[in-house]
Amino acid sequence: MSIPVAIVGLGVAGQIHARTLAATPGAKLIAAADLDEKRRAEAARAHGCRVYPHWRDLAAAEKDLAALILCTTTQERKGPLLACAERKLAVFCEKPPAHDLETAKTIAAALAESGTLNAAGFQYRAHPLAGRMKELAAGRRVLAAQTLLARPMFQLVAEGKAPKAFYSKAACGGPIIEQGSHFVDLLRWLTGDEPVAALGAGDLGDTHPREGRDCEETSVAVLRHASGMLSTHIVNWSHAKTLLQMRLLGADWDLTWDVGKPSRLHGHVDGKPVNEQADAEPFEIELRAFLDAVRDGDAAKVRCTYADACRTLAACIATAQAIERGTTVAVPNLFP
Repeated sequence: MSIPVAIVGLGVAGQIHARTLAATPGAKLIAAADLDEKRRAEAARAHGCRVYPHWRDLAAAEKDLAALILCTTTQERKGPLLACAERKLAVFCEKPPAHDLETAKTIAAALAESGTLNAAGFQYRAHPLAGRMKELAAGRRVLAAQTLLARPMFQLVAEGKAPKAFYSKAACGGPIIEQGSHFVDLLRWLTGDEPVAALGAGDLGDTHPREGRDCEETSVAVLRHASGMLSTHIVNWSHAKTLLQMRLLGADWDLTWDVGKPSRLHGHVDGKPVNEQADAEPFEIELRAFLDAVRDGDAAKVRCTYADACRTLAACIATAQAIERGTTVAVPNLFP
C-alpha cells in the first residue's frame, strides 16, 4: 500500500518533490495546497491529487495522511509545523527551517515533545560523494575548509525565473541563509565540528540594479569552529554559471568536491590521489530516505532532522548579523 503524502507550497521545490513522489514506488501524492490557483490546477492535472488554497483547508479535509512535505516560504512554516507536531504527522520541511531562532526553537521543541518524525531539506548530505568525502576525512584533523556557491540568481529574478524575494533579506534571509546555508550544513555534517563564532562581509555589487535590492551580490562568511578550524564560505548571486565547491584541508591531505554533473571528488589522502565521480540527484535521495523512514517508522533513516537544521540556521543567522554589524558574532547553542 502506498504512503499517502501531501505537499504544501507548489513553488520550484514543491514541484520537484511532486515529480519525485510520482516516480517513487510505494508513495503517492494525494493532496496539495498553494495560494496560487494556476499552480493548484497544474498539480491536479499532472498528479491527479486533490488541491486546496490553504494548508488549513488541506489539514481539515485530509485525515489519512502519513506525511507532509512543507515548501512554503520560511515566514509561513510555523503554523503547519506546529499542526504536524500536534497531529504527530511526519513532516519534511524545506530549508531554511525557520525565519528566526526563537521560532525555530519553538518548533523543534514541539516536534521533539510529540515524537513526530521529521526531516529538513539540506540535500547535499544525501549525495554519495558527500558520504565518500566524510568517510575519507573521518578521524583526520581539518585545519581549514572553503566553500563556494555561485549562481546567477539576480539574472533569474530579472527573467522571471526566480522569485523577487531573492532581492530582499526580509523575505529570503539573504544569500548566506537562503543558499549558503547548504554548505555550512554540509561542513557541519562532514566534520562534526560546530561553528562557535562568525565574521562576515558583503557587497551589493553593481552587476545588477541596486534599486529595491538589499541582498548582496557577494557575501563572505568566516566561521571559527569548536576545534579551532576556520572555514570560509563565499556566496555570489551574479556569476553567469553555477559553481558549487567544498574543500577540506589537513596537514598532509586535501579533498575537493566539485558539485556538478558529473560530480567529482579529488585530492590526496595518505599520499595517494583521489579522483572519483558520481551522478546523483540528492534532492530525490533525501526525500526517498524520509519516505523510507515514514514507511519503516525508523527516524535513523532521516538525513537531516529539523533540530539539526536549526543548528545550521543559528550559524548562518550569526553570520548575517556579523555582516550587518561588522563585528564578530557568537553562534548560539540552541540546544545545550
